[in-house]
Amino acid sequence: MAKKDYTDEEKFNYIEEHMDNLGALSDEELMMFADFVDYGVERDWPCALMALGYGCYGGNEIYETDWETSKRCMLKLIELTDDPFCYNTLGYIYYYGRCNNGVPEYDKAFQYFAVGAAHGIYESRYKLADMFLTGKGALKSPSAAANMVMAMYNDNKELFCDESFESKFADIALRVGGFFERGDGVDQNDVAAYAYYKEAKLAIDKRVELFDFFGDRKVQKNIKASMDRVLKKLGNNFFQDKFTIDNPIFFAMLLKNSVGIDLDLHEDKDGRFVIRAKSVADDELSGKTIINIATIDYCELIDEAAFYLSDDVEFVENFVPPMKAFITGINYDEEADIWNFLYRDRIMISIKCSEFEFIPLKPSVKDNFEDTL
Repeated sequence: MAKKDYTDEEKFNYIEEHMDNLGALSDEELMMFADFVDYGVERDWPCALMALGYGCYGGNEIYETDWETSKRCMLKLIELTDDPFCYNTLGYIYYYGRCNNGVPEYDKAFQYFAVGAAHGIYESRYKLADMFLTGKGALKSPSAAANMVMAMYNDNKELFCDESFESKFADIALRVGGFFERGDGVDQNDVAAYAYYKEAKLAIDKRVELFDFFGDRKVQKNIKASMDRVLKKLGNNFFQDKFTIDNPIFFAMLLKNSVGIDLDLHEDKDGRFVIRAKSVADDELSGKTIINIATIDYCELIDEAAFYLSDDVEFVENFVPPMKAFITGINYDEEADIWNFLYRDRIMISIKCSEFEFIPLKPSVKDNFEDTL
């Protein structure tokens, strides 16, 4: 079928079908796609305006970077569809002065980011936070910026733990780390900054592995530079050989995002008592959580965790290792100084233990877990 024989509906559908996958088209197909886009732009087809506008935003297989054309398409799309993502895109164009000889137009950027943020678009929300932080185009309020970013951090951490690796968690964790490193709107804390940077690295490495998003390699470099900078301030003696805590908090974290955990209490080959938890996922809960311990340089997305129990551990009543149980809750009897691991309201394992020493576990070796203990 010759190009001139294509109906409007077929041209429209061709644009929609291929606009997000131009790399799969031949040179001849790319030329046909460009012809259809030109035809559609003249008729104000939203799909054609998107293809041209986002194509010119940084360039792609067909279009060179052309910020004026991108801006014109975004403005037309807003007029036709009120698409919130177009407001976000225009915010970036104005923020970086891409149509003003590199001179930022912060007042306009704030207006468009505000609309994007009102629609819940994370890029708009954290750019607004940047503007509150610096006072560019907005009233300067570091605490408002910090509050905005922390709210986004909590939302995106949940998405990341649910294995939505395309999320903006890396970018937002990087910003949170910056707030703590500089003390903007929060108490300055280099240890907290490093911990957030570690989460940002975990997230960006996963995103780069699975996707090819514009600018991600630069984000990756910025995160590494931030980590290196803070480590210099923390000094050579910052890292410790082990991490101990007075409660099994990481088990509770696994429970939060799972239907329950399989608990295994046993003695290892060296005579140390070990308690291990592996989460059980379902269609809605991934069973994953981030365990982030800056002092031992550990930050992983995992579905299992383990502790060595301190030498003063006592096994209450008949709960003597080796034992296995499926549990749905944990509570602490403060009066008796006992940790109870529960299935609903029934105690499955009960111990008295003053310290829990975390056992670092890499996700890639979890199948050999038993061999490491």
